[in-house]
Amino acid sequence: MKKITFIAAFILAAISMKAQSTISFEESEGYTLGDINGQNNWVATGDGNGGFVENQVVSNEYASDGTYSLKIAQDPNFGPQQGPIIGGFYDYDASKDNTNLKLSFDIYIDATVGGDTTSDFAFQGVTTDSYGLYLDFSYDGTIVALEPDGTGNLSSNDTGATWEAQTWYSVRIEIGPDSITYFIDDTEVYEGANNTVGPFTQIRFVNDNYGGSAYLDNFTTEEGFLSVNSITPNTSFTHYVDANGLNLSSETPLSNVELFNILGQKVTSQKLNNTNETINISNLTSGVYLAQVQIDGQTKSFKFIKK
Repeated sequence: MKKITFIAAFILAAISMKAQSTISFEESEGYTLGDINGQNNWVATGDGNGGFVENQVVSNEYASDGTYSLKIAQDPNFGPQQGPIIGGFYDYDASKDNTNLKLSFDIYIDATVGGDTTSDFAFQGVTTDSYGLYLDFSYDGTIVALEPDGTGNLSSNDTGATWEAQTWYSVRIEIGPDSITYFIDDTEVYEGANNTVGPFTQIRFVNDNYGGSAYLDNFTTEEGFLSVNSITPNTSFTHYVDANGLNLSSETPLSNVELFNILGQKVTSQKLNNTNETINISNLTSGVYLAQVQIDGQTKSFKFIKK
């Protein structure tokens, strides 16, 4: 069963070495309407002849906040592509840690779901070695996470999430030492292994040139987002909810769990001793709860849904 979880940032311990930057493509940030190529570390896809593709622009058509956003659209000078490669590339001034990084953005797709002339729109992270992350909003309305295997190959994973046209979606990607986790509108849709090689140097927002447009806004990069009390890199922890309760599993013994309702009231506190534990939640009413699990003196915090 797919787990639905959220990082409960407001109950985590202190954040260390935290640095955050947001790009909203506004005039106050030095952006102007028109071609994104050459604006503030952004370049458009090369056309193979020393120039750049067209229609990758700062636009005032749609924005999730403010007035401007980055619009990625078909360039009619070229035919459909084998994959999403046409769009805007953002080069970081300094490389970003591939084991402790959070990326987020808002996306709006103006296209026909399932249309033969609808592009795949993708958000890609490039490391010094290869693709590090890859989230694809497919033409058929599905959202797919492509997971790198560390050798340059990607495996396709249906997240179970879908998109609808002319709707803003909030996307968050949390990159830890062992995993890359994707959230859509604060709901976890996929967690895969972190097989990235080297730090992140570039972010790409691209399409495969079939048709339609997508808009990117509020693109945020946050370094050092992991809590100093988060699970250590060599400790694997998983959880899921089923008819039996809240199931917890760790490589090392769990020591304690506390559950809180959405108002912050503690509803359960239980000592634990094993690597696999099931917490009885049958007495809880349906709704969203926060959990704090202790493992080797470290704290893992997350949300879960009791149906």
